[in-house]
Amino acid sequence: MKALVSGGNGFLGSHVVAALRESGDSVRVLDAVSRDASAGVEQITTDLLTSERLESAFEGIDVLVHLAASLRGRPEEILGNTVDGTRRLLDAMARSATRRIVLASSLSVYDWSRLETSVSEDAPTLDRSSMQALDAYAQAKTLQEQLTRQFAREHGFTLTVLRPAVLWGRGVWAAFLLGQRFAGVQTVVAPSAPIRLVYVENAADAFVRAARRSDGGELVVNLIDDPQLTTWEYAGIVQRSAGGVRVPLPYAVGLFGARLASRLLGRARTLPHFLQPARFEALHKPVSVSSRRARETLGWTPRFSFVEALARAESPHG
Repeated sequence: MKALVSGGNGFLGSHVVAALRESGDSVRVLDAVSRDASAGVEQITTDLLTSERLESAFEGIDVLVHLAASLRGRPEEILGNTVDGTRRLLDAMARSATRRIVLASSLSVYDWSRLETSVSEDAPTLDRSSMQALDAYAQAKTLQEQLTRQFAREHGFTLTVLRPAVLWGRGVWAAFLLGQRFAGVQTVVAPSAPIRLVYVENAADAFVRAARRSDGGELVVNLIDDPQLTTWEYAGIVQRSAGGVRVPLPYAVGLFGARLASRLLGRARTLPHFLQPARFEALHKPVSVSSRRARETLGWTPRFSFVEALARAESPHG
């Protein structure tokens, strides 16, 4: 199998490329950031918004693994780069012989304000109205997923959408899931709730399995590691490197404070996420997420337990 991996030089992308190579697959990376090619990996350094080389990137490709998305920048940049870049890439794919696509989506596409105790792949996602209360990343990933689904249906692509929990690994600790940090004090929201994480190498394994899927149609799966520790316990691990003290904050108290602040200060997006009710819910609502569908349809189970993953993340060679 030969895979085209957009965003293949990023945090998730580099692990997906490594996992594909470990499985014996050939890889062509499409990324705006250049990187020295390793054995079995071609590199195409280009911008999805401006490149005239996108169609040729699909030559000999069996599956597109689309990971490229903007994480930072002005809201209009995040939306434009992610959505318009995806549209140009899919236009090029439609003119090629490639008919399988794996899309990296996110749990951020769910409408967390409408969720109660658990979330499955059939739970409501953000619509045009509800996404306006959230950050540009959540909006971009929602629109990207909708656009990709539309293309897949129009052109008969086999589409697998993976919605990972927050990725973590060496150098990436996802501390924003804990709450706001003030000087040396780290608030820990919903301290007794399981934290929503997936170790990056575990996620990469799922992308390889999804890339091999050829039974046609559309499949959407959540990716999350087994709930092995609470938000409070994870905060203690982060604290080892960040220092300071942990202060527990019940979810209901934090949400009340965010709602009060938004009424007093307005709904400006310049407010920190801690004071925006919709973003507070999306990050901290104690709702359980299951990866059962990924296990049943892709045969995926997390390769590394949290203890094993932590040892790899803390190793200078992990």
